Amino acid sequence: QQCARWAIRVSARMLHEHQLLLALPDEGGWPGEERGDEISAWRMRERMKTPSLVLVLALNIGVDPPDVTKPTPCARLECWLDPLAGPVAGQKAIEAIATALQQQYEQWQPRGTKTVRACLDPTAQEVRKWCASLRRASPGRDERLLLHFNGHGVPRPTVNGEVWLFNRTFTQYHPVSILDLLSWLGTPCVLVFDCHNAGRLNEALAAMGR
Repeated sequence: QQCARWAIRVSARMLHEHQLLLALPDEGGWPGEERGDEISAWRMRERMKTPSLVLVLALNIGVDPPDVTKPTPCARLECWLDPLAGPVAGQKAIEAIATALQQQYEQWQPRGTKTVRACLDPTAQEVRKWCASLRRASPGRDERLLLHFNGHGVPRPTVNGEVWLFNRTFTQYHPVSILDLLSWLGTPCVLVFDCHNAGRLNEALAAMGR
């Protein structure tokens, strides 16, 4: 099973343009392509702050999603933490993972991040509420919001461009369209997807002409 991290940057014209950054290992890349060209293509010319982060962790630790069959042994570290072993395990592990992820982002932008909201195993309504709240607090065109989605505890994204979240009792998975996420965040924004088959979301956007 391959896990790709896709970062989608939406320009000020929102859904009319999108550019992608695929996080690859240092020695990796697409066959026949120069990596330098890929890096220069997405970089923004203007300076822009990213004052607010929404960290959406859909992990439901200890319960595998129905479309994933994990071999033994398998990779299971989240932010270099093992949620099923070590000093912090079980349900409290998701809090430690969120803290570690927040610290990683703060290292990249130590003076620019003002607000970080960790949504742990949230419903769609909770994600929508916090995205809207952070956008109201950062209304400027030079203030970008970032949403990081870790979906290792939910099914793979759909070919229609949907990710999955839980209901309140963890008895059902509810689909959320990537277009809904974009509308909740407003512009400008960045989406980072850390989940199985994340490339489906890019393909869905392309099929929509976005």
